Amino acid sequence: MSNRKYRIFLVEPSEALACGFASLAESTGEFVVVASSSSLSDKSGNNNADIIVVNPVSEGFDNLEKLKACQTNGPKLVILAHENYPERFTAPFDGVISVYDSKATIIKKLRAAASSESSKEENTCELSLREKEILSAVAKGLTNKAIAEKYFISVNTVITHRRNITAKLGINSISGLTVYAVIHGLIEA
Repeated sequence: MSNRKYRIFLVEPSEALACGFASLAESTGEFVVVASSSSLSDKSGNNNADIIVVNPVSEGFDNLEKLKACQTNGPKLVILAHENYPERFTAPFDGVISVYDSKATIIKKLRAAASSESSKEENTCELSLREKEILSAVAKGLTNKAIAEKYFISVNTVITHRRNITAKLGINSISGLTVYAVIHGLIEA
């Protein structure tokens, strides 16, 4: 591995888990936890982060705009999961670490997140401009009929676009599509 130390901003409400995770991550010398918080609303230290590790039950998790605003390039986003989440929920993130993973597995997943090329922009580029518009409207809660009226297309065309978006992204739920839209800047949180 390189001599570079990857900076981690940890968002975990449990102080015991936060301390344990920091100890595991820093034990290799490849990672340093620059700050730890129980809430995403606390931005101290996350400006310099290469990786944000966040527990989905943390306060502010639903406001993913704060994650996106942390850096211009954007840090890698990794979930620290206390339970199994469906693929459609975890798909937009750069990794998922379970609190039940072994030390070796946690380090392996951190390394993978740190070294991975961002695939988020590639996925967004796969969508056409119209698909991005439709996705944005879906994430805002518009019905198929309202979307059709807004863009002067038929309801069947909206349904076809939604089917194509789902196929390209592999996300089947409206909540998953909304998370994807927020993370990729298609809508504001």
